[in-house]
Amino acid sequence: MTYIELEYGCSGRYLDKLKSIIQSTDRKDITIQPCISDEGYMVRYPPIEGIYELDFNTICKLIRTLRIERTICSPTLKIGRVDDGSIALTFTYDGGLTIQRIKDLDKAIVYASRGYRVALLASRCKLCSFRVFECIMGLCGRCLKELKLYDKQWILSEELRKILLDISRIERLEDIETYLNDQLSKATRIIWFSDSMDDISIAIILVSIILSMANMYPKMNCIEELSNMASYLNEICQYHDLKKILESIAKLYHSYCIR
Repeated sequence: MTYIELEYGCSGRYLDKLKSIIQSTDRKDITIQPCISDEGYMVRYPPIEGIYELDFNTICKLIRTLRIERTICSPTLKIGRVDDGSIALTFTYDGGLTIQRIKDLDKAIVYASRGYRVALLASRCKLCSFRVFECIMGLCGRCLKELKLYDKQWILSEELRKILLDISRIERLEDIETYLNDQLSKATRIIWFSDSMDDISIAIILVSIILSMANMYPKMNCIEELSNMASYLNEICQYHDLKKILESIAKLYHSYCIR
């Protein structure tokens, strides 16, 4: 069981309510019409509550790591599309979703839940203006009240320690970025494809941490900084307490990304 408690008003609070939010969306706000060039219907969902301003750099990074062949995304045009050959889902600039080749609304809800998870992680929080994945990590310093993983805390702690140890042993920046991209792909695919809310919650935390690490490394300017980072990560790997690991990563993030 996973429990993330965020402050009232934080956009991340909507992550675990997506299915009920989608199901309760007023029918008059949903557009359904036949697809012109494909079988099935096109369903257009409006932006849901909690989505404030989408960071399409983050959306593009996440959907590209799904490694679905027909994926296109443009931060400049503020649009992204994932097409798995069965159903196509498009992210639009306003935070809405367009889903094509839908045969029934139950399937639309499944895909809308997937899309809104990604959109919310990449959204600016209404409370603090940080991106939601930064809120979940406690990086904004305002939104995260409590994080509990109960029986699965040790799984996340061990996974995090392994990732940090692996990174500390890689010497070249481009190899670190490749490794982080691979790890991001594994976690994002769980968010997209899994039916287990517990696994999805753990994956959301992993995605938030890996995105934070991926944002830090390009800001390092010399071999000495990489070496210092490796030493610090080795130190963090000695911790078994999840809270201490997250606090240490947050300290790093503020050093490199919020100066």
